[in-house]
Amino acid sequence: MLDQLNQIQETGLAALAGTSDEEALNQWKTSYLGRNSPIMEVFKNMGSLPKEQRGAVGRAANQVKKALETAY
Repeated sequence: MLDQLNQIQETGLAALAGTSDEEALNQWKTSYLGRNSPIMEVFKNMGSLPKEQRGAVGRAANQVKKALETAY
């Protein structure tokens, strides 16, 4: 799960660097920070993780989300 979060962050930041206009920026926001974005899927699936992993995955997911929001 942590590898998946790293991948989401890397992909999101790379995609953001490739945006060139306001429309593309809005599409990026929807794709990476919207309700059906990969990061939100991680949050939705946290309940299925073993109890011992939830804290670490939750912290990492919050860091990735914050990094994407800051970059936006």
